Amino acid sequence: RHGLPETGLIGRQTVAALNVPAATRQRQLAASAARQIGSNFAYGDRYVVVNIPSATVEAVDHGVVVRRYVAVVGKPDKATPRIEARITDVNLNPTWTLPVSIIKKEIIPKMRKDPGYLARERIRILGPGGVEVDPTAIDWSSDAQEWTVQVDTDGGRREVRAGWVHFGSGYYDYEEAHDPGFAGVEDFSGTVVHPQFWPQDLDHAGKRVVVIGSGATAVTVVPAMAQTAAHVTMLQRTPSYVFSQPGVDPFVQLLRKRLSPQRVQSLTRIKNLGMQSFLYELSRKRPRAANAIVLGQVRAFLPKEVVAEHFTPPYDVWDQRLCAVPDGDLYAAIRRGAADVVTGHIDRFVPEGVRLTDGRVVEADIVVTATGLRLQLFGGASVAVDGEPVDMARRFAYRGLMLAGVPNVTMTVGYVNASWTLRADLVSRYVARLLGHLRDRGLGTAVPVAPDGMTAGPILDLTSGYVQRIVSTFPKVGDRAPWTMPQNYLKDKIAFGRADVTEDMFFAPLGAKGVSLPQGAAAPAQLPLPGSSSNVDGSVGDVVEVPAGGGQGAT
Repeated sequence: RHGLPETGLIGRQTVAALNVPAATRQRQLAASAARQIGSNFAYGDRYVVVNIPSATVEAVDHGVVVRRYVAVVGKPDKATPRIEARITDVNLNPTWTLPVSIIKKEIIPKMRKDPGYLARERIRILGPGGVEVDPTAIDWSSDAQEWTVQVDTDGGRREVRAGWVHFGSGYYDYEEAHDPGFAGVEDFSGTVVHPQFWPQDLDHAGKRVVVIGSGATAVTVVPAMAQTAAHVTMLQRTPSYVFSQPGVDPFVQLLRKRLSPQRVQSLTRIKNLGMQSFLYELSRKRPRAANAIVLGQVRAFLPKEVVAEHFTPPYDVWDQRLCAVPDGDLYAAIRRGAADVVTGHIDRFVPEGVRLTDGRVVEADIVVTATGLRLQLFGGASVAVDGEPVDMARRFAYRGLMLAGVPNVTMTVGYVNASWTLRADLVSRYVARLLGHLRDRGLGTAVPVAPDGMTAGPILDLTSGYVQRIVSTFPKVGDRAPWTMPQNYLKDKIAFGRADVTEDMFFAPLGAKGVSLPQGAAAPAQLPLPGSSSNVDGSVGDVVEVPAGGGQGAT
């Protein structure tokens, strides 16, 4: 009853218990008696009682303790609450959800001191949607005004502390590719590869190759493999818009004869940006006109019937990415018979190749599954602010480079319709201005605060399957500056140049402690999928709703 281990030996704990003064024991007995007298609970012949002083749970049958188990009880400053209730159910493998007060006052300090504490104590952190969070990834301390970042290296895990973190990791998952879940892959007698993990020893010379997909990867892999393969088939469920781009720009060659290299570079950038912006804006305002321009160029390279069957998507230009065909090499491979295109829905893999739902079998020795990538933010790092996991899906993106309620973190996210480095350059200059603002004014914390009443939208406004599979777990954009992210370099260049780094921002002085960070408005966890025959048509690989915080997989 004193919580002593039954070892049969007189150890230090036993000696200490024997030396407790009698007056102390009398007060303990009086306190226990008072609790019993004040209780009206009908114990009956069989009951369970938590013996708080001995930290045990005791099962009593007719006055005899028949079972005794170790219990977790509170300390004097956080006493275990008293409760009397009738037992109706027993959980043989329970979990314990830690109270927030214990997490902040006890667990987090131990985590910061010892990164392996949670693993050793078998404590798991579950974020929104029940998804387990890596507790050692990246955590912000408002009092210390710094991030603690756990980095896995070849030499083991390292802990790095920083006042500011910038993520230049893009939004792709470089460790795992999208798996559509094709049936019968194990029955295929040939080789299956994914472009993201291309084997160095793959020899496709003289072999029949099927490339599943119609995106940017497929339209470049097909002509490259067609140079030595016996034949290459691009097997697509839905066509994509493609556009030929010359490897050598005649306009640039003309300018080089008359102008300096600096002037040529400047004019070439203006020309390229103008063409890209024109086609994108035209696709948003007059989609039929944009479709006609793109399809007209393809018809200049391929027969009309081929274009109609295999290169005319059921959606508009820039609803999904526009795929560039370098020097028209895909068209050339098709014209000379080294490659062809098959449009249909896959039923399953069979030993000789891929069988479609209409019964056709596309024979192959090698199948390349260019079926899309997986997206992830921050390189897959888990983020917590003062020990609270950040639910990315409920955050608004500030200028497309910070997250509401997340201090001292910036990220580079580029354009979907232009060179990534264009926006990366704008973001870098803005971040430098923001850091200069903090330095010059003696500030240590900067956090965006989302205003109420904004209509949320997807940060990547594409209907591509690889985007729609996961975009619901990404931050959202708002309907007003500075919470929008226009896919337009010229607009962004003007906006970033005029941007006020203090707009919708909260700052705390350097060294300030006990500062409560404002959260601002939360974004909706879900947005409706736009849907198109390219990503929702009842076939393997369709897009499904991914609950916020529910991971990155989809079927």
